[in-house]
Amino acid sequence: MITLERAYRRYPERGFRIVGINIYQSREEAEEFVRDVGITFPMLLDRTGTTVDEYTIYFIPVSCIVAPSGTVLDVYAGNPTEDEIQEVVERYWR
Repeated sequence: MITLERAYRRYPERGFRIVGINIYQSREEAEEFVRDVGITFPMLLDRTGTTVDEYTIYFIPVSCIVAPSGTVLDVYAGNPTEDEIQEVVERYWR
């Protein structure tokens, strides 16, 4: 998550955004997680796991990089590295 937080803070002028989805936790658990980890990007809450079903997610955490057009560019089991994020941002968010 630290890598995602750094990217969120590093590329706002390019229009690169990050939105997290917390799955299966209560609001209180999700808020505690966000606070403990120090996340400042928006975090959505999906207590029922609809996201897992809709997008056929087989592992958590999963990170998807989605172009402004809505096209999924990359999917990572876990979090992408800073180099992977930088490469994608430089290619698609100029």
